[in-house]
Amino acid sequence: GGDDVFDHQHLGAGFEAGNAWPSLDEASWDSSVKSSSVFAGVDTFLGPVQVAAAYNNEDNWTAYLNIGFSFTQLFY
Repeated sequence: GGDDVFDHQHLGAGFEAGNAWPSLDEASWDSSVKSSSVFAGVDTFLGPVQVAAAYNNEDNWTAYLNIGFSFTQLFY
């Protein structure tokens, strides 16, 4: 039903790759930055609350905390 605890929780993972090259001829998979992430969230009275962590192949870690709706979601 609509009141199940799992209806209000979100889990996920992502992968992305990219970079900026001076020309398309220089673009390659080997020179791209690859990043993977995991996230978890829950619906609250403030809107969705989400925590995430990401790591890339250049040994960089990033953590995120998102609270509430995105600006564009307010107009849909």
